[in-house]
Amino acid sequence: MASEEKRRFFKFFLSRGDPHKQIKEMKEVRGGRSQLIPKGRSGMDFIIWRPSYNLGDPKIDNQHRQLVDLVNCLCAEICRSSSKNIVEKILVQLVHYAEEHFRDEEELMAHIGYPELQEHTEEHVRLVEEVFEFKKKYDDGLVSKEDLVNFLKIWLIDHIIGSDLKIKHWLERKKAA
Repeated sequence: MASEEKRRFFKFFLSRGDPHKQIKEMKEVRGGRSQLIPKGRSGMDFIIWRPSYNLGDPKIDNQHRQLVDLVNCLCAEICRSSSKNIVEKILVQLVHYAEEHFRDEEELMAHIGYPELQEHTEEHVRLVEEVFEFKKKYDDGLVSKEDLVNFLKIWLIDHIIGSDLKIKHWLERKKAA
């Protein structure tokens, strides 16, 4: 894909309104695989936080933003062609923070009596396993840095808008009751 085409696609993706539709369209356009990182890109966040991603719980919302920041940091390092060691350190930090966040999110769901707690907890376990599997492929040289960041973007945003926003609706109903 030519550099200009990548920029147009990247800009198009980030300007779209409905995040569910964005991911679906991105997967359709790229055959289920994102190729959004233009090499050498800098100065722009790879994931832009949108207010529509907020759940309404300040602690969880802050953690989600921190996870987005970590993925953006990883992307920036990759765009700078940083060493594998630096990428590894950020990735480890991301995984540890995600595990901490998942525990906090599970505590919140238990506290509010979220009916899909068990399924959501199982999804958290699966998500961590997926990251470790993808990291192993990266370590073994089977996937590129760009593939890694694209995977993490889909992994994170898909979980937030696909699963976590269900918690938002449950929280809103609980607050209204």
